[in-house]
Amino acid sequence: MPDIVDVRSRLQEAVLLHQSGQLKQAATIYQQVLDIEPENANALHLLGLVSHQSGQPESAIILIKQALGIAPNQLNFLYNLANILRELGQFEEAVQVYRQVIQLQPDTAATYNNLGISLHKLNQFQPAAQAYRDAIELNPEYDQAYSNLAATLIKLKQLDEAMDVCLKALEISSDNFTIYCNLGNIYKEQEEFEEAIQSYQQAISIQPNVAEVHSNMGQILE
Repeated sequence: MPDIVDVRSRLQEAVLLHQSGQLKQAATIYQQVLDIEPENANALHLLGLVSHQSGQPESAIILIKQALGIAPNQLNFLYNLANILRELGQFEEAVQVYRQVIQLQPDTAATYNNLGISLHKLNQFQPAAQAYRDAIELNPEYDQAYSNLAATLIKLKQLDEAMDVCLKALEISSDNFTIYCNLGNIYKEQEEFEEAIQSYQQAISIQPNVAEVHSNMGQILE
């Protein structure tokens, strides 16, 4: 029988290395733990995170799914899996996993926001908007969710509500680049070109190197 205390101490050592950015050293110890306990769900999950951080997201997904096969309802396993799937553009599966997370823990705003992002990418704008509203209900100061909601409402051509959402977001965060982009897009849709230019200029003053904003402003000036 392997020494359980030794396995735990090795895992703790690896976590400290992982947290300090020493990914290779951490991965080596996670693998050593798995050589002793092949079904150690924590080691599988953490090795998956190292793989993701090392630019190997496909391996990360395999490892985290193995961990979930052993511990199916671990929230942090599910949440990290969903985020990696979303980053890889596997939005349909990401939506499924975020919904699993919400069933287990329905009161976390970030999960609803990330669910909304995935739904938006699938062009499912109505459910995306609802996910963002759920995030805002849980955290009324969540400026990113307001920004994402505004972008989705623009897609739905609900421009008046999108404008209200943008103005509310600016009350929370007056230097939110994305909100000024959204405002510019709303004014552009409404053919209020001076206001659109002002909004895009404000966005550029915050982040001057985003080509899309310069392109949008150039179209209006043209």
